[in-house]
Amino acid sequence: MAVREFSGQLDGVKEFDGLLDSELPPDQAVFGAYRGPKQKPAQPAAAQPSIGVMGLARPEPAGPLDPAAQAVVDRWQERLTRPVETGSIGPIQGPAASIGSIISGLANSVVSGAQKTRAGMRTIVADAIGSPDATATARREVADAQLRDATTTPAFESPTAAGIYGGVASTLQQVPAVAAGLATRSPAVATAAMVAPLVPQQYGVYRGAGADPMTAGLGAAGYAGAEYLTERLPMGVLVKQLGRVGAMRFLSNLLAREVPGEQVATLAQDAIDKAVAEPDKTWGDYARERPDAAYQTLLATITQGGIMGGVNSGMNAVQRAEDRAVAEDARQVALTKAADLFKPPAGVARELPADAVLDGEAPPAAPAVAPVTVPPAPVPAPIAAAPT
Repeated sequence: MAVREFSGQLDGVKEFDGLLDSELPPDQAVFGAYRGPKQKPAQPAAAQPSIGVMGLARPEPAGPLDPAAQAVVDRWQERLTRPVETGSIGPIQGPAASIGSIISGLANSVVSGAQKTRAGMRTIVADAIGSPDATATARREVADAQLRDATTTPAFESPTAAGIYGGVASTLQQVPAVAAGLATRSPAVATAAMVAPLVPQQYGVYRGAGADPMTAGLGAAGYAGAEYLTERLPMGVLVKQLGRVGAMRFLSNLLAREVPGEQVATLAQDAIDKAVAEPDKTWGDYARERPDAAYQTLLATITQGGIMGGVNSGMNAVQRAEDRAVAEDARQVALTKAADLFKPPAGVARELPADAVLDGEAPPAAPAVAPVTVPPAPVPAPIAAAPT
């Protein structure tokens, strides 16, 4: 009997045919005497049951249906075979404006920036490595962040309230960048920290809107560049003068640079959004949106300036209190040194007048004086007239 070494793989599924090695020809004698699979006779194909809704077998009717039943069947058949239509559900509005919705929206605006930045970075990486699955996942994250913003931002009835809300939300989002600038006393650091997250954020937005990677990258770079160029001067005032000058001087210097810069940035960034993310919008639509956009930008800028002006006044008050404390400490030190300067050396006695009062001592009490009785003056006797 020939013995073959097992290679770890079987030749296929085989059936034992009931023959032992002794019953096989010598050239076919193998251990176990397996042969190829037996061919089973072909069975006639059974009729496949009709599959209905939810994968359940649908019984075939025994005969023709009446017209009413047939109409129902035809109507459901038409619905099941109708092509799926997709489209937009329109703009999503947030909750009605209230104290609770405003607080919730502002809180979400603080954390949504980090979420959109992370999702945008993942989109950039996915596009760079060419992974469709990773790109789809990252774009879903961007869409989720945008949906969260839309559903948490209060629906204000007036553009004035919307502009003020935007100014408060923008100020809260810029806190980390301003803090970095104040810590380093560098406007460049503050501006870079504020502008850097805009690139991945806008890239994710533009890719979600259907732009190709190249167009999305150029649009994001242009959006962030407009922000950088228009924020350099206001950030310089903020970093160098916050808490160092008076309220009116600080506010006037800040708004004189912030108001025109924000208007220019809004014009440029809205134009980039229109070209990249909203190609169906006409430039006429863009022009008609300018007055309302300029008004809301102005309100947001003034609101942000007012908040920073309040911060400046608070920092000035704290600084003045610290200056007064330092001045008082310096005065006490000077008085102590002056007392030490006029103190006689040890072992040397210095005669002082009896009524001298040392620093810190109470003046001596005046000695008691006994009352003095003054006798009345004698009355002179009358003088007699001389005899004539």
